[in-house]
Amino acid sequence: MMAYNTGQYDSRNKQSNFNSNYKQQKNNERNDYKIDATKMDLKPMELPDNYLQIAEDNMKEIAKEITTSKIRGFLSLVSKVYNVESVRTEETLLPESIDTIQMMRIRIVYEAGRDNTGGVTKFLDKTRILNYIKSIGDNRSKFIAFARYMEALVAYHRFYGGKE
Repeated sequence: MMAYNTGQYDSRNKQSNFNSNYKQQKNNERNDYKIDATKMDLKPMELPDNYLQIAEDNMKEIAKEITTSKIRGFLSLVSKVYNVESVRTEETLLPESIDTIQMMRIRIVYEAGRDNTGGVTKFLDKTRILNYIKSIGDNRSKFIAFARYMEALVAYHRFYGGKE
């Protein structure tokens, strides 16, 4: 029996190559945005007084690079502590709040490590939230300002049409 080439194999193979090349191109584009986390400056930094403007400027630039669910997940970690600390009047944070803030740092770093698009790492690099978390220590007012900064990041993320 004689086999006929109907061209179906060739067109499927070409389509497969096209899809493979397209995926590779998309992966390369993502890798262009990746930041080497080992080269990030993670020293403690005081949150500047103009943190609302900084949040706006940062999210204007990177809103499309991090998903709403990721950034809101970070805010929910902050909100747990904020809900406890916002009603207190002492100058220092509760030991439980300090522990939660330290765990927040770990969770954020973990999320950056497992994000294969590089969006979370770029978010951390631009927003400096790890630097600001490190500078909180046990100071309640520093934490309150940081929580407001996180709220501003989420608000500007939404405003500038961040990724769903």
